[in-house]
Amino acid sequence: MTTRAERRMKAPPSAYVTMLITGALAAAALGGVAAWFSDENRLMAFVIFAVCTAGPTFVLSWFVFVMADAAIRYAVLNRRGA
Repeated sequence: MTTRAERRMKAPPSAYVTMLITGALAAAALGGVAAWFSDENRLMAFVIFAVCTAGPTFVLSWFVFVMADAAIRYAVLNRRGA
């Protein structure tokens, strides 16, 4: 019989670190693309676009790394009885 702690969906800390690094790099890359196409103040375009896209990139990387890892671990733990 599985305990309640075994059925909890929890990802390892490395998944969270990977999520943070990937989200920050993706936001910086999008800011770099915006700065590349900007005509005037490239630094301002980079900073504003990177900050504005940081939220969505962190959420997307959370789904990819943290939620997927936790879901796989949860499925493996609950497969024992099948």
